[in-house]
Amino acid sequence: MRVLLINRNDFVDGGADRVYINTVEELKGRKVEKSSEEIVVDTFTRSDLQVVEKENPRNLSLWRKILLVRQYLFNKEVAVLLEKKVLEFQPDVAHVHLIFGTLSLSVLRILKKLGVPMVMTVHDYRLVCP
Repeated sequence: MRVLLINRNDFVDGGADRVYINTVEELKGRKVEKSSEEIVVDTFTRSDLQVVEKENPRNLSLWRKILLVRQYLFNKEVAVLLEKKVLEFQPDVAHVHLIFGTLSLSVLRILKKLGVPMVMTVHDYRLVCP
């Protein structure tokens, strides 16, 4: 089974990142119980984008935050790179963790477009806040 794990960070910046990293480590080298098929893991994070954030989004002015809303909802760069990753890796399933901010909801749209079944671990309530 081929599993693509997706998270904003590949380092610990909070609880969601810790869960993501633990999940990656737990799945590596595991076998699917019923078939003894090995689980092959690949990841997609903002380091795949080679993004270097100079500023913490929490410290941005209101105007800068407003300008970033479009990218927050759909990040074109992420969509292109994730599509390439999915076509190369050919996952059986994607496990989505924290995508808000850098990765955006474009992740869900691309996975749906390519017909990749997905599971999302919701670590906070951002989806229902509005």
